[in-house]
Amino acid sequence: ATVGGVASSVVIPSTGFRLISQAAEIGVKAQIGSDSMIGDHSKVGDKSSIKRSVIGNLVNIGSNVKISNTIILD
Repeated sequence: ATVGGVASSVVIPSTGFRLISQAAEIGVKAQIGSDSMIGDHSKVGDKSSIKRSVIGNLVNIGSNVKISNTIILD
């Protein structure tokens, strides 16, 4: 995943199920909850927050957006 313009690895903590695709782009100061998933080639804008949600492939989330308890597919 690209986080704030810097490439990073996939995150899979031992607790929760957070998974962020290596092909996803995560904006500066964006927050992805440990109970969320971000699909391939999806983009999450700066200062956005995603909690308890699944974001599919090729989805663009703008800046300053709050998403909770939601499934958004491609």
